[in-house]
Parts: sequence; structure tokens; C-alpha cells
Amino acid sequence: MKVRYVKLAALSAPAAAQDRPTLAMGGRWHFVVAPYFWASGLKGDVSVRNLPDVPVDKSFSDIWSDFHVGALAHFEGRKDRWGLASDMMYTSTSTRPSPRARRS
Repeated sequence: MKVRYVKLAALSAPAAAQDRPTLAMGGRWHFVVAPYFWASGLKGDVSVRNLPDVPVDKSFSDIWSDFHVGALAHFEGRKDRWGLASDMMYTSTSTRPSPRARRS
């Protein structure tokens, strides 16, 4: 299945290089939390184990109409030469099945 992603990002100013990052950090933890927006569409085939493939073709506007709530954020923590980073994502969507997918 091919998935196309479009990521909208905020512009950031260039940072000056530092000779001694440990002095600049002061031996303390520094944290960054950055929310962001992500837009996508879906086109391809989906299958589960022995079941037949099901074609999927959803544009961003189709996905947006089924969207309930979501959150995306990047978290970063740094201290001296050590650091950790994580991207978190939560989405809630729903859709009604098409008439041909219903069984009698």
C-alpha cells in the first residue's frame, strides 16, 4: 500500500554553532515541545491475512470529513552531550461503511 504524506512545518531561524555545548547548556536539562500539523491522503490496497485485497482511495478532504480529534507533537530533552527525542501522534476517525460492504 502506498501512502503519501504532506508535512506542514513552521520555519525556524538558523542557530549559531557553539564551540563548547556543555558550557552553553550549563549542565542543566533543556526541553522542547513542538506541536505540528500533518495532512495525508491514502491510495492503495489493504489486506488482512487470507482475506482478499480491498482498494482504498481517500483524499485529504475525505479523511478530514471523517476526522474527530487528533494531536501531534515532538518532544526533546537534552543535557550536556545526552539527549532523547520522541514524536507522539493520536488520531480518532470514523466512517460509515459503503452500501456494498454491508452483508445481508
